[in-house]
Parts: sequence; C-alpha cells; structure tokens
Amino acid sequence: MPPHVGSRKLARRAYATSTLRKYDAAVWEFIQWARDSGIAIYGVQELDEYLCDYIEYLFDDGLSRAKAVDTIYGIVALNFFPGWRHAFPTALLSLRGWSKMAPTNSHPPLTWDLSLLIATDVAKVGFPLLALAFLLAFD
Repeated sequence: MPPHVGSRKLARRAYATSTLRKYDAAVWEFIQWARDSGIAIYGVQELDEYLCDYIEYLFDDGLSRAKAVDTIYGIVALNFFPGWRHAFPTALLSLRGWSKMAPTNSHPPLTWDLSLLIATDVAKVGFPLLALAFLLAFD
C-alpha cells in the first residue's frame, strides 16, 4: 500500500466525533437521495450541480438548512479534500440564497426568569456586582 493511502486517523482527529457522525449521516442521506433520483455523479462539477438540486429539495420540503451545510462540509471532511471547500460554488451560492430567503432567528441562551434566578443566587453568595453584570449582559 502506498504511504499516502490509509485511514487518515490524524486528519479525522481534527473533527469532533459528534461532528463526524453528523457529517456522515448528512452525506449518506445525500447519497440515498441521489440513488433514489437515479443520479450518477462522475465529477466535481456534476457533484456541485446535484448538491444544488439537493439543497433546493431540502428547502422545498421544509427540511433543515443545517443538513445542507453538513452535507457539503461532510463531503469535504470525510473525503479529506480540504481544497474542495471551494469546489462547490453553486451549492454554496444556494446556501447563501437560502439564508436570505429564510433568515435564522437568534435566541438568548437563557430565559429572563432563569437569568434572574442565577443573578439572585450569585448575589446571595456575596457577589452583587457579578449579579448586576449578569443581568446587564442579558439585555
């Protein structure tokens, strides 16, 4: 076996196990979609075009944008072709379009009631300035 072929165990360690699982699931769902659609992919340009079609399928069916992101970056990460990150211009453009059509809603990490509870407890143990800072950070 040539020295460049192997498990890429060190490259895989660059990703958290949970990230690799998420990417793996997303890529396999894309592969299944392609099979079900009768698609055979023979090159990077075709892959970009079919990724674009898949992203539109996810969007039209009301599925998660995160799944589309995980699919693209999963192909890059699981195949260890970091240069491919820029090989999917149409798919990445589709993701940008999705973001503009359905912007994400940000949510505070804690509810106001929970913030009050934490600030109260922090003040009770002798840190009133920290409690105040905690409440001000919520706003």
